[in-house]
Order: sequence, then C-alpha cells, then structure tokens
Amino acid sequence: MAGKASNMNFRDRNQIAAFAITLGSILLLSLLFPNTLRFKYEFEEGKVWRYDDLISPYDFGIVKPKDELQQEYAMIDSSFSNYYIKDNEKVEAVLDAFQSDFKKTLLAQTGENLEMVRTQSQSYVDYGSELIIEYYGLGIVNSDSVLDARDMQLMHTLNGNQLTTIKPLDVSQVNTLIRNDLANSNLVHSSFLYPLIIRHIHPNIYFDPNLTNKVRKSEKDKIAVTRGKVSRGELIIAKGGVITSDIAQKLESFKIAHERQVAQNKSHWFVWSGYFILMSLLLGAFTSYLWQWLDRKTYSVKMHLFILSGFLMFAFVSYLVEQNGTLSIYIVPFCIAPIVLKTFFDDKIAFTSHAVLIISIALIFSFDSEFVLLQMAAGLVALVSNKVTRYWTPFFRSILFIAITYMLGYLSLTVIKEGNLKSIDWSNYSWFVINTILVLLAYPLVPLLERIFGFTSAISLAELGDLNRPLLKELSFKAPGTFQHSLQVANIAEVAADAIGADSLLLRVAALYHDIGKMKEPEIFIENQSELNPHKDLDPLESARKIIDHVPNGVILARKYGLPKSVIAMIKSHHGTTRLNSFIKQVKLKMNYR
Repeated sequence: MAGKASNMNFRDRNQIAAFAITLGSILLLSLLFPNTLRFKYEFEEGKVWRYDDLISPYDFGIVKPKDELQQEYAMIDSSFSNYYIKDNEKVEAVLDAFQSDFKKTLLAQTGENLEMVRTQSQSYVDYGSELIIEYYGLGIVNSDSVLDARDMQLMHTLNGNQLTTIKPLDVSQVNTLIRNDLANSNLVHSSFLYPLIIRHIHPNIYFDPNLTNKVRKSEKDKIAVTRGKVSRGELIIAKGGVITSDIAQKLESFKIAHERQVAQNKSHWFVWSGYFILMSLLLGAFTSYLWQWLDRKTYSVKMHLFILSGFLMFAFVSYLVEQNGTLSIYIVPFCIAPIVLKTFFDDKIAFTSHAVLIISIALIFSFDSEFVLLQMAAGLVALVSNKVTRYWTPFFRSILFIAITYMLGYLSLTVIKEGNLKSIDWSNYSWFVINTILVLLAYPLVPLLERIFGFTSAISLAELGDLNRPLLKELSFKAPGTFQHSLQVANIAEVAADAIGADSLLLRVAALYHDIGKMKEPEIFIENQSELNPHKDLDPLESARKIIDHVPNGVILARKYGLPKSVIAMIKSHHGTTRLNSFIKQVKLKMNYR
C-alpha cells in the first residue's frame, strides 16, 4: 500500500510539473500576443463569398489599392524638388576675414608696383567686399553636394523664414565671374584682389533633409487615399457572390473601418485574454495528450520541458523575423523540430508536436492557411523521408525532399488562388533554399541537445557501436572470449529486435557492452579460460559472488565512460533475477557430505 501511495504521489507530482511547464510556456508566449483585433471574415479575390449577405453598418470610404497609391506617391517623388537652406550670416564672417587678409598681404608685399594699391587701399577693399556681398547674396553651392542636377536650374531655399526659388551659383562659376568683374573694373592692379577674394569664396547653401522630408510628406498627405464610399445600409456583397477586384477593395476598406470603429471601444486585456484562452486550449490539450496517451516509460517531465522549450525558441525566432520586416517567415527552418524529435522519441510525438507548433505560430502571428499547409506538408515529408537521423545520405535526401515540398507546394497553392503563374512571388524560392540549408543544423544539434537534456540518439548509439571505441577495444584485449560472446549476442539481439519492431540499434549496443564488468577478473568466466579453472580452488559462495559482481562492476565502468542511461539499465538487468544453480548445488553437496 505504501508503494502504491508513493507511486501515486510521484505521478501526481509529475502531472503538476507538466501542467506548470505548460502554463509557464503560455505566459512566455503571451509576450508575443498581438494587440490587434482579427477581422471575422476571410476573403480572397476570385473566390465565392460563403457568409451571409454583408450590409455596411456605417459609412466608410473605399480605400485605393496599394499599388495605385504607390504609383501616385512615386509620381510625387519623381517630380519633387529638394529643399536647401541659405546661410546669410556667413557673409559677415567672410568679409572680416577678407579685410584682415587684405591688410596682411599688402604689408607683406614690398614692391613699388603696389604703391597705387597702398594709397587707394580702401577702394580695393570696398570693391572686393562688394563682390563678396553680391555673390553670397545670389547664393553659392558646391555642385557635387547637390542631390539632383535639376536643382542647379531651380532651387528651393529657405532664406531666413522665407521660402524662395533661386538659380544658385556653383563655386567654380563664381571664380570665373569674379575674374571677369575684376578685369572690367577701374582698378589698376585688380589682379591683386583675385587670389584674396577666391580664398574666401565658399558655399553658403546646403541641403536641408528635414525640410525636404517635411514638404514631401505634406505633398503626399494631399493625395486622397479613398475613392468613393459605401453608405450605411448598403449591400457590400451577397451570399454566394463572386469577390471581384472592386468588391475585394470594398471588403478590405470595410475591414480597416471595422477595426478602427471597434478599436475605439476595445480593451487590450480582452484581446490578450482571447489569445491566452486559445493558447491554453491548444497547449493544454497537447499536454493532456502527452500525459494520457504515452506510457510512463516514454513520457517524462524532461521530455515535456524539451518540447515546449523548442516551441518558445521557434516562436521568438519567428517574432524576430516578423519584426525585421525584410525577412520572410519562410526562412525559419521549422522542419528541424520534427527531425530532432523523431531522433529522440518517435514519429507520433514528432508529428503531433510539429502540428501544435505550426498552429501556435499561425495563431500568434496571424499567418494564413498557406503557411500552415506548407509547414505541415514539409514536416510530414521530413518524418517519412528519413527513417533514422544517423546516416548522411538519407539525411541529405530528406533535405532535398523538404525543399521540393516547399517549392511545389507554394507553386500549387499560388495556381489554386490566382489561376496562373504570373502572380508567383519568385523571391520566396530564395527563402525556401535558405530554409532547407538551415535544416542541415538538425544533424549537429542532435548531439548537443542530447548532452544538455540527457537523451539518447541514434547518432550517439551508432558511435558507441563502433568496435574501435576505447571501452570495446579494452574488452577485446582483456577478455577476448567475452568480446566474441558479446558480438554474437549483439547480432542475435539485433535480428530479434528487427523481427518484433523494437529498437535494434539500442539492443545491439547494449549487447556489446552488457558484459564489460567481466574485465575486472576475466579469468573467472569460462569463455576466457584455457586449461586452468580458478573456481576449483574457490569456495562456491566466493565463486558465485565473483560471477555476480560482473554486473555492478559493469555498471560502474559504464558510468565512468559516460554510456547512456538506457544502456546502463540493460547492463544492470541483463541477468534478471535468476540464480547460479550450479554453485548452489555445490554448497548443498558440501553440506550433505559434512
């Protein structure tokens, strides 16, 4: 009774832990729940409206199609002129610098030919200053910094607080104009001024990105985003009607208006609770399935934690992809999940988990049926195309089949929806290629995950079955008879396991290692003896003890070498509860003799 109570308490604790893990996973997933309402109608152009007659409950405008709006925005961009800012305060600093430079240069000159400049220095300074004021007033720009060549012909500038339109002067153009003005002046030594003025000619017009974007946005805001309207009480579409392009646009507009109307009165917590209840139903049913329908040897809390950790990882990766905006959800390698789960467990757990994962992702991120169908098909192909994830050739073949499934599935779904191949988004095929390349990570992930969670995979079992493994080589040297015996048992166990549908690889590996405990005293066992039998000189009880000890000795050695728990369990139990009858008979004979 105490044993049964203890067992029940253990089961109850495991069940509580399982549902606690599920609840924690749902709460973490709730961080990704959208704060948006979902439109209660699903529609697609060219399909039949399967709902009742849809009558508008309020007035709303018919939104223009996105491509039409994009064309109108593009027209503004193509004809739009950039805006620049003119720095009028710069000329004062330039004049001061020019006049100071003039005085220093004149003092440094000693030639008599500049005597006229010295006596009429103020006239030279005034003339140079007038030229600087004139050209800075017209506006000087460096043509290399102009975004559009058309801006050199007609430039919008902000002069103080006033917007004006000018034809600016390029720096090189100003240099030529100054040379001509000085040549036509009445100054005798006008050439003296040229290098001085040129040194102080710099752009005073600069591109203003903030003003440009503000004006461009203002121009785009003037474009009407609607054309026509639907009045309250007007029939949008009747039941059974075909959704034409015009009706599809009305439905899309109604969806926007409906969400805007309801959003004014909606509660974020109501939306959140709706998603929370749906995820609770889905993951709660999945947890009940694992708990109720898997036997106790298959199910474990560790397995449950492993599967739901995978759910969380894929959910947050999907969130990052969606937030990025430039990536497609089809880049996420969801097929890693069924491949890895099948490696550790079985097809049933792998496919059920994959199905729940895909439905959860579709629910959280509002992905359509196309996403669900493609991912479910690819996951199913990943399971049936590769029996065991331990050989490279079938694994690569499975990857190829997954890629073909994505590509043909997407092609067929597009043809079903559009009725032609013109609407196919061929860029998705590049995402499918990247996706299948990333699925290759499943192979190196298996040994990593089994070390983290303590599972046993076919890959590690295949490595342990290599006869060149250190422990098996040591067995072949120390106990060659036992080694040959283990090989024979392994071959028999493998054939028998295949016949009854058991795990033949696990049984073969366990058989290879089941007698490693005999290495401590190999000569005690008959398969390793020659002419001398140590048992002749031993007490029967001591002989029995030495033979029996090879089981616990094997367990100690297996743990030392890090063998999987499933293999250690078979080493521990490979003799069952049988007795060594031959030694018991010897003891009885000795007792009768006495």
